[in-house]
Amino acid sequence: MATSEQIQPIGNDAAGLPWVPGDHAVLAALLHDRDAFVEAPIPHLDDLHRAAGLEQRGHLLAAVGFDWNTHFARQQRTRMQVFYGLDSLGSTC
Repeated sequence: MATSEQIQPIGNDAAGLPWVPGDHAVLAALLHDRDAFVEAPIPHLDDLHRAAGLEQRGHLLAAVGFDWNTHFARQQRTRMQVFYGLDSLGSTC
């Protein structure tokens, strides 16, 4: 069984949304139960993700129903804050 973590992005966004890079879930499952990966053919990752209640966007995995728009908006806002040296209100630090 793979686990997720609360990820703290760069900057001051303390919301922390639960997601993992796609390969981390597979590696965690392999470490947890190696025999499940060697005793029989392995289904495609998309099928495994769906069966586990996960969905993938790009290289990220999250629970079905995850608010991707909020996640990507926060990432973009944080990038702009770091790149331009802005505080959360949009003025320069």
